[in-house]
Amino acid sequence: HVDGSFTSDVNKVLDSIAAKEYLQWVMNSKTSG
Repeated sequence: HVDGSFTSDVNKVLDSIAAKEYLQWVMNSKTSG
């Protein structure tokens, strides 16, 4: 199903972006204080 695979791909991308931003936030919070 095209819509299903597209949605799962988008979710994978969003998950990876969220993980990167979370890691950046953790690093920033550690360095700032």
